[in-house]
Amino acid sequence: MYYHFCLLCAFRPFVGLDLDNSDLKPQEMCTQAVRSILALAQSYDDLFTLRRVSGFIPYFITASALFSLAMEDGGSNMGPLRMRRADSEAMMTKAEIRDGKGADGHHTGPVIVQTSHVKISAAAHARSLLAKIGSTHMAAMTADRLLRGEIRNKYKREREEDRDVEMAM
Repeated sequence: MYYHFCLLCAFRPFVGLDLDNSDLKPQEMCTQAVRSILALAQSYDDLFTLRRVSGFIPYFITASALFSLAMEDGGSNMGPLRMRRADSEAMMTKAEIRDGKGADGHHTGPVIVQTSHVKISAAAHARSLLAKIGSTHMAAMTADRLLRGEIRNKYKREREEDRDVEMAM
């Protein structure tokens, strides 16, 4: 996670620049670093708990969320992340239907396979992780409030822009 955070910090200033003589794509590197940080934090939470993590982890998660919000404000979209459901048995709402085949290869009819992942924005995923860490880390609670305010401001700006466009018509 530290490695991916270093990549995010190192390449963030170069997002938006065209590096003609290089195969490096700063925006892609930062996007992948954000996805990796959030995926690693989620994996750690799945295996252990986020209550006793290093004090740097809330910072890494917050930086990832702020980058994703900045990308959305700039017109780029990171796309949704796949997040494991907290309680896959209680929250199953979506099922995938596949054709089933028995051990002998014969068709056995449709089989319903429950999905255990949901698609969620990077900022929302970060907020859910920070909420879990917040019970033991004051920095995580502060970061969660910061993100909540940034998300609120982002949607407020979007509504104002939409209103301005409607008034211009």
